[in-house]
Amino acid sequence: QREFYRKKVSPFIQRNESVIVIISDALRYECGVELASRLASINRYTTNIESMICSLPSYTQLGMASLLPHNQLKIADFDDSVYVDGQNSRGTDNRTKILQRAYENSIAISDEEFLGFSKDVGRAFAKKYKVIYIYHNEIDDTGDKPASEERVFDAVQSSFETIKKIIKQANNFNRNNIFVTSDHGFLYHNSQTQESELCRYDDIVKPVKLTRRFIIDKSIKTSHCIRKFSANTLGIECSNEIALANSINKIRVQGGGDRFVHGGATLQELVIPLISIKKRRVDDIKIVDVEVMPIAKITTNSVKVSFYQKEPINEKIKPITLKIGFYSKNGELLTQSHTVTFDSTQSVSRNREKVLKFDFKQSVNRYNGERITLKLQRKLDNSSEESIYLEVETELKLAFFNEFNEF
Repeated sequence: QREFYRKKVSPFIQRNESVIVIISDALRYECGVELASRLASINRYTTNIESMICSLPSYTQLGMASLLPHNQLKIADFDDSVYVDGQNSRGTDNRTKILQRAYENSIAISDEEFLGFSKDVGRAFAKKYKVIYIYHNEIDDTGDKPASEERVFDAVQSSFETIKKIIKQANNFNRNNIFVTSDHGFLYHNSQTQESELCRYDDIVKPVKLTRRFIIDKSIKTSHCIRKFSANTLGIECSNEIALANSINKIRVQGGGDRFVHGGATLQELVIPLISIKKRRVDDIKIVDVEVMPIAKITTNSVKVSFYQKEPINEKIKPITLKIGFYSKNGELLTQSHTVTFDSTQSVSRNREKVLKFDFKQSVNRYNGERITLKLQRKLDNSSEESIYLEVETELKLAFFNEFNEF
């Protein structure tokens, strides 16, 4: 996380290109994977996801500061404020100052303000600032409140939609180089933690910072449920010591709110996503192709036909639903019709084959010796219309006409 600006943002500046960074508070890695997949399923969008390790303790002020250009990070002696090369990093105004110290045409802004721009205002804004940091806070804001922490999964889903809107807004402003990342992850338990499960730590009277997952204070006493570090060990300038809760332990503190927590060093708190997003100029979503395996001349009242789905379904290849049946030259349906969706994700080709059985009606007798057509008609979403997808002709050469089923 601390290398993000130097390794990811600076190269755009050196090439005189623009870049937008969306920072979603508490977007943990698994959420990022889901978001990247959803974005990749949108026409013309390509995504790539990497992982980053956030700073410890894994809390908002330090994580946000780590994503900014810096040489030194310092936690204040009397609260949890983080200073970036001597500049307080709390709030978008201070973050703008830090960004502009590294590159003048930079700015930090909230997602509400960015989404509120009209097209003309937004394009002028994006033209003025080549590096834009956009801050979004829904997951953390929901989870950190005792009254709403159980709705954190809803907040994640809602965040996906908001981030999509931000990305599309950026595209409308002619900005196509976009990163999505986070300050830290989180732990969540669906039930209340019992008092007996909490780690009691009563040695601190008035700590600088005490949460369920970490402590900042002077001369922290050791305990079985915490691990103590000097700030320097964690790469931070600070006169205080820092203690992290072991494993998924939670430290006993006054007040509610213990299902959604962060600040410690579990993978769920520590590993954050870095999603790179680009928008192509040409369409890259397509419908899967289906082919009909060769049909010999039809000599009986029942026939099996094999259909082969050419590729597995993925973000860029979508399923297709086909209505399939045999028809005479004048359009009479000679068999039952099958409605089939080809949506296999199997990588092994033979597993993407479907075999359908067609039984001919008695009326097929009138067409014996003629050519008939297997029609594959595509069913469209939210529409009663059906378009011809594929037609395959074959010869009807029945040897006998009895034992036909009627439909």
